[in-house]
Amino acid sequence: ERRNPNEINLPLDTSRFALLPMNARKQYDLLVNKQDSLIEHSQNSNLNRLKKGKKGGVGIITCGIAYNYVMENLGEDESHSILKISQYPLPKEKVKELYDHCEKILVVEDGYTIVEELLHNYFDDNDKIKGKLSGDLPRTGELNPNIVGKSLGLFQE
Repeated sequence: ERRNPNEINLPLDTSRFALLPMNARKQYDLLVNKQDSLIEHSQNSNLNRLKKGKKGGVGIITCGIAYNYVMENLGEDESHSILKISQYPLPKEKVKELYDHCEKILVVEDGYTIVEELLHNYFDDNDKIKGKLSGDLPRTGELNPNIVGKSLGLFQE
């Protein structure tokens, strides 16, 4: 039998949706005031997982589909340390823990180099951080398991 449509429940105050400077300033203030709790939540989230391998080895920071490419290559190999990013902002404490644990950090991310650029801002030791900006991964085009495996040094072309 035909049902009546659901009632519309609109918010009483719609000013936050209007892109006017007066409203934008208020919304930006709210966002800035949330930053500390967002960072803490990201740090404690089980969506950002750090798995440590052998000390001094290669650490991998990865996100999105690139994580699948890394795992296709590594499988059950636990010699590499991996930080899987699934929630932002970046969990700085976990990133620092991985950075201190490893000799080299490989950032594997598809698309634009957001995480890699943030790491270069966090740490001045740019030689330790590898990825698209260092030429260890191609800067353009999509990643795939073969490209990631080559960057991990698992096989040659």
